[in-house]
Amino acid sequence: MTDFDEREERYIDRFYNASFSFWNSLIIFNSLLIGSISILFNLNSKISFCVVLPLFSFGVLSVILLVWNFLAVKGVYYAILTLEDKHENVPTEDLDSAFQKDIKKTIKQRTWVKIREIISLVFSAISLVYIFFALLFF
Repeated sequence: MTDFDEREERYIDRFYNASFSFWNSLIIFNSLLIGSISILFNLNSKISFCVVLPLFSFGVLSVILLVWNFLAVKGVYYAILTLEDKHENVPTEDLDSAFQKDIKKTIKQRTWVKIREIISLVFSAISLVYIFFALLFF
């Protein structure tokens, strides 16, 4: 297993803190969008349920994707914490193979985290534009 020096560990921690802050901000933003949809729907009787439902769905899906990211990263941390116990009595040659599998799995998970993050951003942007047009036309 590769040993990280203190500086690399700080950057990794900063990366995860930045990701968590970004995801938290997006969850709050989507929650505000969902709340504004409810207010908009209650204030303006011209807006039909069919107009509000896609917007509400985008917000909820975006939050679900972000929570999924939190759970995926939490799973990686849990796997790291249990790694020593998992490989305690494994011979060295088998250990390298196991670590390579774990690294490939982590890279695959990171790819899915990025995809979910991008989809969530797209849903948030669509929701924001959708609300803007709803305010203009209704």
